[in-house]
Amino acid sequence: MANIKSPRAVVIGTQSYTYEPYDVYFWFGILTVIFLAACVTRLQDLKLWLRLRRIAAGGSLISKPTSIFGRTAAYITQLLRSVSYTQATPASPVFTVPTLGTSLMITSYIAFLLALQFYPPTKGLTSSGYRAGWLAVAQFPLLIALINKNNIITHLTKTSYERLNILHRWVARSLLLLATLHLAFLYRAFTPTNPGGILHLDFVSKPCVPTGLAAYALLIWMNISTLAPIRAWCYELFILQHVLSWLGLITCVIIHVPSSDEPRTLIYVWLPLALYIADKLLRAVRLAHRNRRACPTATLEPFAADEAECTEGFTKIVIPNPGFQKWSPGAHVLLSFPSFAPGESHPATIVSTPKSHGGNVVCLLKAETGFTRILSRYTTGMDEDAAVAKTAKVLVDGPYASGVPSMAGFESVVFVAAGTGVTYTLPLLQDLAERIAGGNAVLPVRKVKFVWVVRSLSMVKTLLGEVAGAVKRIDSKGVDVSVVVYVTGKGEGRGLESRGTDGTRSIDEDEMVVMKAFTPVMATREASVVADTYDIEKGEWRVYAVRMQSVAGLANDGPRLAEVRKGRPDFEEVIGDVVKEAEGEVGAVACGPIGFTRDVRNQVAGLGWRGKAGAGVFLWVEGQGA
Repeated sequence: MANIKSPRAVVIGTQSYTYEPYDVYFWFGILTVIFLAACVTRLQDLKLWLRLRRIAAGGSLISKPTSIFGRTAAYITQLLRSVSYTQATPASPVFTVPTLGTSLMITSYIAFLLALQFYPPTKGLTSSGYRAGWLAVAQFPLLIALINKNNIITHLTKTSYERLNILHRWVARSLLLLATLHLAFLYRAFTPTNPGGILHLDFVSKPCVPTGLAAYALLIWMNISTLAPIRAWCYELFILQHVLSWLGLITCVIIHVPSSDEPRTLIYVWLPLALYIADKLLRAVRLAHRNRRACPTATLEPFAADEAECTEGFTKIVIPNPGFQKWSPGAHVLLSFPSFAPGESHPATIVSTPKSHGGNVVCLLKAETGFTRILSRYTTGMDEDAAVAKTAKVLVDGPYASGVPSMAGFESVVFVAAGTGVTYTLPLLQDLAERIAGGNAVLPVRKVKFVWVVRSLSMVKTLLGEVAGAVKRIDSKGVDVSVVVYVTGKGEGRGLESRGTDGTRSIDEDEMVVMKAFTPVMATREASVVADTYDIEKGEWRVYAVRMQSVAGLANDGPRLAEVRKGRPDFEEVIGDVVKEAEGEVGAVACGPIGFTRDVRNQVAGLGWRGKAGAGVFLWVEGQGA
């Protein structure tokens, strides 16, 4: 085979032109970026591992840099993080602007493609058209690698396929751009010899023309249909038509690119199809292996609807013996219920950890549209007041890790969630509690803050016991831990007062109701009320509290591990105060709607811009627009 780096004559169909390996240069660039991303991820893991190793060897728990070099490195690192965290987007799921870091990556990708297309200039429109075609078709393997649930990019960079989805969409748009250039250049190239251009060529003798136009039309439709309003309208229908459109597209491209003496022509069109089929086969084989004896039966427990929170409430799903025993905190599974929603599956974050709930997989889904609405109606029927727990056979695909690093390597940890975003932050809190309470190694964690923003207090009850158990274990090891619930719904917590300048505030009737739910029994000031697995199984919702007086005398003179506040949180207070007091790097995790996570991102980025990030703040955001 000729040297792939050398220009040479190549025959495609009946056309001959000088081929230059710009598609090879494209893949050199892509592989370099993937390698660098993997290195950055491994360096972050190595830094946390070295920190834990140093502490285990008897080193100082304080990891705040003291040397000029250390402080400079920390400042530069935080500035780079601030660039990647900053986000300016409307608080709407219909139109979302990526973070500044993601936007720069997308812009660089498109600029790289255009540079390969136009520099150095080619001789003639035909060569320019074929160059654009090569660069377009070369993106197909990358397009599929970014969307497969099992892909090499995820394994190398520890970036979940969900977080790669935005890159998948922009690669598709870039592919459309190059396909447009391919069509435009060749149309102009054929015009002098054929007044009608490509559209008037003999479709029988040149089948590449109709198949190319069909592929182009499908590519346009696939890009239009991936816009947020269309995706959100009916996601299940979107997935079905998207897969069918993709199969039609790749079929047209295979026919459009005839056999030639350049083997990469076939590689670029057959490899993505092979990757797609391999991913589907792997998932099918894994699913069949896990269910070779019996399909697990899930318990579906409905929670009553609340007008301030949602339309049809929540469904708690408990799956015993899911077919796997280990998963990382923050991981999710794809659930399918053949009995009432055949052919449909839905992602659900695993709220439990492998050590909690007896190894059962616990998920919580909010009823919205499509699959979740069907699930809610199955459990509640037509009368929500008569709703009882039901069982159903379930197929579990996964688990799929989110890629979030362990929070056990940070000096201070802040979890911030809005609504059902707590299903992501809670397992991370539970995992951290298990590691702190395990006692196998000394950890640098000195402070943990768990913030939950809800529209209705009724939602707090769904996972109150799980929060309680984690808080108990963390506090028992002397770690400073606190839980703050912010209530934003109208009519909820009407009498809650803001904290005074002296750090005290009175407790009104609304908060008393919540505190009683948190701590059904309070004795003397030094007593403690705890919630463990046994309490949770009995349905006794409790939160761990210490140094509190009896319910009758509950007043201003004691710090609380849990408190309720009215209104939206001030992220400068929530995050900034923790960073200000930290003696080492701070780890922050946020999950919620796009407007919520945007505010968290910008607050952390602002600390970096202002040089107030201390030893550094590592932020991990999960959710829409992450």
